[in-house]
Amino acid sequence: MTELTQNEMSLRERVARAICAAVEKSVSSNIGWVQDTEDLDSVGVDGEVNFLACADAAIAALPAWQPIETALKNGEKVLVWCDGEYYVASNDGWGWFNGDVILENMDTPPTHWHPLPQGPKP
Repeated sequence: MTELTQNEMSLRERVARAICAAVEKSVSSNIGWVQDTEDLDSVGVDGEVNFLACADAAIAALPAWQPIETALKNGEKVLVWCDGEYYVASNDGWGWFNGDVILENMDTPPTHWHPLPQGPKP
């Protein structure tokens, strides 16, 4: 396993715990909240479920930054990587615009895009 930063480990632990809770709910069984990260790799009936491996797979499945050429040009807002920063921008077929600036006019035009994350649930 590669060494993870504190933020990555925190996300990994949160995802593993969420998967553990979902499994408990779906099988109507109390696996029990794990106390330590070490417990997340062997929780369940006879230690059959490795929640850290499940978390790694779930995190790997998250959308990645895509080349700007693959972005839709339908006016939908996305994250755009441009000139060393990211912007919320859209492209309606006339170019990337973030509400203030046409991003193609920056020193470095947009190179990548990423879907916006889901907003919080009410």
